[in-house]
Amino acid sequence: MLFRESGYGFITKDFPRDRKPPGCYFHETELQGYPIMQLNIGDRVHFVVGQNDKGCVAQKIDVQGKTPFGSQVTLRFKVLNV
Repeated sequence: MLFRESGYGFITKDFPRDRKPPGCYFHETELQGYPIMQLNIGDRVHFVVGQNDKGCVAQKIDVQGKTPFGSQVTLRFKVLNV
């Protein structure tokens, strides 16, 4: 899920088997040099997994293969609309 206007979303693994897969919460402040308004469902990311009192939190998120000007690379995690 991605809530651009609110500045947060959830990241899940590629091809989840669960109908509602668990995901890591993220806040736009953890995006490394990439604006949330240009992030799309399906973009692939690398991140550090952290924890808070509510569960999994994605930190230091690097959007793979994309710059604000575009280009593509395939890696292992992506933002999904659940």
